[in-house]
Amino acid sequence: MNVPNFLTAVRIILTPILVLFLINDFEIAFIIGLIIAGVTDFFDGFIARKFNRETRLGAELDSAADKFFIISLFITIAVIYKINLIILSLIFFREFIVIVGKILIHVKKNKAEIKELISVTYASKITTAVQIITIAAIIFNIYPWFFVFASMVLSLASGIQYFFIGSKFIFVKNLK
Repeated sequence: MNVPNFLTAVRIILTPILVLFLINDFEIAFIIGLIIAGVTDFFDGFIARKFNRETRLGAELDSAADKFFIISLFITIAVIYKINLIILSLIFFREFIVIVGKILIHVKKNKAEIKELISVTYASKITTAVQIITIAAIIFNIYPWFFVFASMVLSLASGIQYFFIGSKFIFVKNLK
């Protein structure tokens, strides 16, 4: 196991702990854990790219960790803070698009094409960062609806980006 994959594993392990912190109203512990999760999300990819430690497994684990993290925390927050899940549906829809798209592309065997599709986009990283900020904004009641709206718009934008990248890959590449 390399350092980037270890950091991703920390985020996976931290997710249910953060859910428990939310349920039990341990706000300070939750925020500390949220910051740690955000830092591991940034550094796993940064270290992998900087030190040429990128692996397909690492990219997939990072993506799965992000989905597990975001979906778990937003569902927990929706229940605790009584936020309508329909309001958060764009965020969930984007995560669903990315998950399904990545499953579909794995039927392809061309590693260069798969790398093109699974590589993290800036829109994706910005979306995840704003989603993490949104979680904190909801908990501390700091313009929560502004951040929920921003998360929904960014989720929609990056979801559309993934859709078009995936569509190009699945449909255009198959026409050749």
